[in-house]
This record gives sequence, structure tokens and C-alpha cells, in this order.
Amino acid sequence: MIAVGLLCADINAHAATTTTYQANGASAMTFACVNNCSSQIYLTLNSSQNGGATSWTVLFGVFGSDSSGNSTSISGFGNIPSSMVSGNGNNNLMLNLDTNAAGLQVQYCVTDQNFNTTCAPYSGGVISVNWNTSNMFTNHIVQQDDNTLGPLKVHTNLQSDLSSATAQSNAFGTQFSDAFAQLGTAHQGSITITKP
Repeated sequence: MIAVGLLCADINAHAATTTTYQANGASAMTFACVNNCSSQIYLTLNSSQNGGATSWTVLFGVFGSDSSGNSTSISGFGNIPSSMVSGNGNNNLMLNLDTNAAGLQVQYCVTDQNFNTTCAPYSGGVISVNWNTSNMFTNHIVQQDDNTLGPLKVHTNLQSDLSSATAQSNAFGTQFSDAFAQLGTAHQGSITITKP
């Protein structure tokens, strides 16, 4: 009986996929909330230079709750077309992300009061962010950490020089304003994302 249970667990197990992105160019981050933090956004945008070409990687989570009071998350990551990013990356940067056009796999997860989480593909939509430096502070950051973003496990190994910035966002129809965003440059870093 025990052997059958273990066999079924192995058959139903899904292999996790791990993807690593390089970050050695423009880097921006916003983390903001509205309505007493009942809705939140976390988003990073990083570029990488390789042979004169620039590639862009986005990682995001939009958090809230459903009509039953369950916690929800919409998360996604991946390379996006350069045409979805504009600005100089020094004192301003704009993201106009269409997750469908970018081909990102986006997941919608619900966690009930018993901490049971179910996830399904999400139809996606538009996230726009506009960063502008505010010259309140600058940071040299040496970062090595592990975080969970919805169903995603994120390992960051990064050195960056960032300036304070403001960020105005619209994520799937919800407006966010972040007075403590950051914009600057990442140096020879990497972000590894594991998706269940």
C-alpha cells in the first residue's frame, strides 16, 4: 500500500524548470501597494549587453485577493522585446509590457485560508511602468538572496549602482505609485528563477 502511494506521487510530480538571466546593464525596480496594501506590485526590469545587442528581462508579481478573501498572485518572467522598453536608463526608463505579445507564461494562483495554493495559466494583459530618478539617494548594492514570488523561487546574485526614483505603474488595470523605486545599472549579475 505504501509503495503504491509513493509510485503515484512520483507519477504526478512535475519537474521544476530553472532559467538564469544575466544582468549587466540598465536595472530598475518598483514595489508598491494601494488600498491599505490590499493590492501590491513587485517588478524588476534588467538589461544585458552581449555583442552589442541589448536584451531585456522582466520579473513581476501582482498580489491581491479574490471575492472570497483568498490571497491571489499573478506572476511571470522572461525575455521581452526591446521595443517594449524606452528611455535612457540613466534618469528615466519606460516599460510598456504586453505579456501576450511578449510570449510570457503568466500564472494566476489562489491561496485559501488553509494555505492550499492552486495555480492556472493567466490570459495576461498589459503592465506599464514609468521610472524617473528623484536624486534623493544613491546605493551601491551587493545582493545575494533567495525570495519567493507567487509560485516562483528567485535567486539573485547581483552588484548594482542604483539611484532613487519614482515609478508610476498600471498593472492589469490597477494603478500604483512608488516614491521609493530604484533605477540604475547592474554589473555582471545573474537572476535565477525556478518555476514548479
